[in-house]
Amino acid sequence: MSYSYDDAKHKILLKVKQTQKLEGKVGIFHVPADVEITTAAGAKTHPITVAKAEETFELPADSAPVMVLFDKGGHVLKVGGVS
Repeated sequence: MSYSYDDAKHKILLKVKQTQKLEGKVGIFHVPADVEITTAAGAKTHPITVAKAEETFELPADSAPVMVLFDKGGHVLKVGGVS
């Protein structure tokens, strides 16, 4: 997962990749997750569903984020963090 902040649009562009090896019956997963965006104004949670090998989500943010937490609550099996 990586993200950038567009100050002019007040949006976060969140890029998520699925990196599992696609073979046999293993394909792309449809994974619901909550993304928590914390700004100076506080935290807001946005539900998303990752359904592609690589996907970018636009999420609203009133100012530059202090923290972006993918999968609030840790329900999705994953490796790594923000890059």
